[in-house]
Amino acid sequence: MNRHTALPLIALLLAACATVPIPDIHLDPDSLAPAAPLTFEPPEVERVVMDNGLIVFLLEDHELPLLEVRTITRTGSIWDPPESVGLAGIAGTVMRTGGTSSMTGDELDDELEFMAASIETGVGLESGTASLSCLMRDADRCMELFADVLRDPAFRQEKIDLALNQTREGIRRRNDDPMELCRREFRWLVFGKDNPWVRLESMESLDTITQESLLAFHERWYHPNLTMMAVAGDFERDEMLALIDRHLGDWERVEVEIPAIPPAPEEVPAGIHFIHRPDVNQSNIRIGHLGLTRHDPDEYAVKVMNFIYGQSGFTSRLMREVRSNRGLTYGIGGGLTEGTTRGFYYLVTFTKSETTGEIIDVSLEVTRDFQESPPTPEELRLAQESEANSFVFQFDSSIAIANQRMTLEHFGYPDDYLETHLDHIQAVTAEDVQRVAAAHIDLDDVVILVVGNEEEIGDQLEQFGEVNRVPLLDFATGEQIWP
Repeated sequence: MNRHTALPLIALLLAACATVPIPDIHLDPDSLAPAAPLTFEPPEVERVVMDNGLIVFLLEDHELPLLEVRTITRTGSIWDPPESVGLAGIAGTVMRTGGTSSMTGDELDDELEFMAASIETGVGLESGTASLSCLMRDADRCMELFADVLRDPAFRQEKIDLALNQTREGIRRRNDDPMELCRREFRWLVFGKDNPWVRLESMESLDTITQESLLAFHERWYHPNLTMMAVAGDFERDEMLALIDRHLGDWERVEVEIPAIPPAPEEVPAGIHFIHRPDVNQSNIRIGHLGLTRHDPDEYAVKVMNFIYGQSGFTSRLMREVRSNRGLTYGIGGGLTEGTTRGFYYLVTFTKSETTGEIIDVSLEVTRDFQESPPTPEELRLAQESEANSFVFQFDSSIAIANQRMTLEHFGYPDDYLETHLDHIQAVTAEDVQRVAAAHIDLDDVVILVVGNEEEIGDQLEQFGEVNRVPLLDFATGEQIWP
């Protein structure tokens, strides 16, 4: 076919197509069937108790030739001696960096790097953690190294000094960030700065931490019957149990009396508090009081409430009104958290100095309205779907599932928590959300803290009550900076 015959044929085809009616494909969103509720059926994780009391959670995954291990040990900084706050945190760092009796931390680094493997350790408020990641072909050697770190850390002095110096530098810079300063001082106002749940290490407490005290810390807490292990990867069950037994089976069980959990304060005096920062032109603000205890029966309703109230970005009540409608801030959030003793109710935001009083007033107004008006059906649906999605997508790997099983047991959650979580979320009603907002948020009994420039703010805070000026300390010298 030449060019002269092709062009008329193309024109004829186009003309024919033009006469074919185009169907109306417009869809009315209201006519669509609602999406099926999200379901979650996690794979079964086997729980095995070794002879020495070590609890192991096993999940085989043969997709890739990898091994992932996590451990959790019942220890934590809440049990640090008052004179040695920071001991647990330094121990968690130097367990790994200080090496073991058989090899230095640098030698351990070199061998792990050669195998493209990693071992990490740490200690938080109420648990010590450790992790191992490696290729399955190196599982035997890596598990040997991992067991050595758990059982026989050397706490070499040069690594202790390095960790202490890094922590001291953090103390010196503690007041640099006004937002973090506001968070720290708010937590102290609610719990009391000496309460183990919120206290911080000091220059003086770090001076008490020695190699001997770190070795004593490890000897007290690190035992198989206080430890659980999650294992996921390309292994066969019996072979993995044999591997664990080979390297950890002779780790001796020791009966340890666990101290009582430090309590939260019985009550928190309400009030308006202020910290002067002459170098800023905006105010950082936190409002709140004590929150929930872990395992509160309102847990699921509170999760949905948090999303609608202050944790969903631009769709939350706080963000829509305070930022989008009033233009008082670029960011605001809030909600209820839980803790072993108590968590927090918190509202956090920032604004220019001139609108400090206004944003506090509006935020409290939005919160009162939220307590009095139940969420709309659309708000409830969006919150439930978001909570379900965020929950399910936490478990994007086998080790995430096994580790979560282990962690839930460590913190005393029921065995069916994962399987029933979505059902509980989907059962939350608008009335439940309104009820928990009214029951757990008490705006007549809140702590209000503002960090900002006193000269620019003026007397705006006095409308909320007598203002308490919080002393600001230089944590390196102990000297009072303000007032």
